[in-house]
Amino acid sequence: MQDTTDDMEMPVTRRELREELAASEARVGARLDTLEARFDTLEARFDSLEGRLEQKLEQKLEQKLEQKLSVFRHDIVAELSAEFARHANAISEQLRTGMRMYDDQYKTLPARVERLEQRVFAPSASPKRARRSHG
Repeated sequence: MQDTTDDMEMPVTRRELREELAASEARVGARLDTLEARFDTLEARFDSLEGRLEQKLEQKLEQKLEQKLSVFRHDIVAELSAEFARHANAISEQLRTGMRMYDDQYKTLPARVERLEQRVFAPSASPKRARRSHG
């Protein structure tokens, strides 16, 4: 092919035009291949970065979730402990009230038993009574 840069007015043959077009097409094809290779490299790097970013986000989310769950667990345990304490106190008070009721029934028991023993085991004043109780 001739150097046509000096004279732009010089006619070009079809062969020269075809050769130049083929050479241009080859250069464009090579350039496209290079660009595609670079694109593939960038895409792979992007995918890698995206994967690492997703992994970091997952870790951060897991950490935040674990922190929130820990606080939630602590709050729930504190609330349940307070609730159980209230129930235990209520049950304890009911038991004390019930025990007082039974204790009140038996407060007078020693005096009643003593009077009963005096009547039953006291020496009889008259033998008639003794006979009545035996016969």
